[in-house]
Amino acid sequence: MTAEGLNITDGLLKGCDRLLTGRVVIPDGVRELRAGSFDGCRKITEIVLPKTVERIGRGAFKDCTALKKADMKDAEIRQIPMGCFEGCLALGCVELPMAAKEIEESSFKGCYGLEKLSLTLNMTRIPDNAFRDCGRLSLIEIRTGGNKVSFGIDEPFSGRVYDDMKKYLLASDTRRDHSWSVKYSAGMGDKAVNYESGQSRAEDRELERLRKLNEKLTAEKQKQSESIQELAAELDLTRQVYAEIRMELDAQRKKYEELLNANAKYRYECEDHKKSEINCRKELDAQRKKYEELLNANAKYKHDRDDFRIKESSYQGEIHSLRCDNEELLDRCANYEKKIEEYDNVYKACCEELDALNKNYDELLCTSAKYKHDRDEYKKKTGSCREELDVLKKKYEKERGRLAVKAEQLKSENERLGKENEKLKERLRKAAFGGVVTTFYELTEDELAEL
Repeated sequence: MTAEGLNITDGLLKGCDRLLTGRVVIPDGVRELRAGSFDGCRKITEIVLPKTVERIGRGAFKDCTALKKADMKDAEIRQIPMGCFEGCLALGCVELPMAAKEIEESSFKGCYGLEKLSLTLNMTRIPDNAFRDCGRLSLIEIRTGGNKVSFGIDEPFSGRVYDDMKKYLLASDTRRDHSWSVKYSAGMGDKAVNYESGQSRAEDRELERLRKLNEKLTAEKQKQSESIQELAAELDLTRQVYAEIRMELDAQRKKYEELLNANAKYRYECEDHKKSEINCRKELDAQRKKYEELLNANAKYKHDRDDFRIKESSYQGEIHSLRCDNEELLDRCANYEKKIEEYDNVYKACCEELDALNKNYDELLCTSAKYKHDRDEYKKKTGSCREELDVLKKKYEKERGRLAVKAEQLKSENERLGKENEKLKERLRKAAFGGVVTTFYELTEDELAEL
């Protein structure tokens, strides 16, 4: 944007909140800002115009709600157009161009943040509603080259203070329905205008007479310039045709912009739909993975359950066989105990018989040889019985120790099976397979005691 004579066309950057933020400096070489160039750019805080800018279109900075400062002092702008800063709520500082001569209607309408404004050297006219709804505007400094400045009738004068440099402060000659006044400075004196209930001062009547004289002179000039008016009519017709063509071009441009906006919106919606579709697919894949994990966990659980049932059946058979062996050993031990008791009884009987024989030793001297022979045989039988009894005791103790070790092993195996049973139950609860009840065999304390 450095080429000489470059223009910014109508509404080129209208509503571009994403592109323009903060301080915006128009580059040198730009000569014109068309109507609505920055309309609705709500993130611009400051605008700076170079000296090459000569014209600004209507509503160029309209509704720039965040705009706080407008620096136009170096620009060659002669006219502040209609609605130029309308709706700039935060605007507090405006540096008008030194070449500006006129402010059009509603130029600063709705600038609630504007508190002070200095008019330039060449300013001669301020029209209706130029500062309408500027609730904080309390001081207007008039620094013009002449002695008077004309204000529109609808301009809210009440409460404003003007400087001492001017002798006249004029308003439209249309009367208001109610009283209103201007706070004049001491330098203005009686030459300033003050309308109250439709009454005017003597200076206004003199100005009215001069205005009528001016109208007569204007009528004479109008008669002398009929040919010029005809040419002006043709020029107006040409301008009208040009305006119609321009309006048609503007309409076509607006349609094109609407199509571009619709296309951008459609693309944005398509991107949103694609993103949502991708998210849905990701979520579906995650759900599918969870479902597959649950299926795998279920299959593994069923496999572990079948293995455990097989182990349980084998353990139950082994326990049954061990019980049978234990019962057989218990029966054998009982038989051994009975035999030992019988052997003890026999031994006691033998001892008693030996005592009786000792007592009758004297009587049996005659039969001592026979008795000795019988006694030796008996001792042999008794020794063999004792040896057999000792062997049976050793076998009993050995078998009893082996059964105790086997019982401890069965107890530890039963505890391990109980822990595995608890783990499987916990996994069953986590996998949410309700209603499946698995019965696991466990040894009671009495059975362990019997073993």
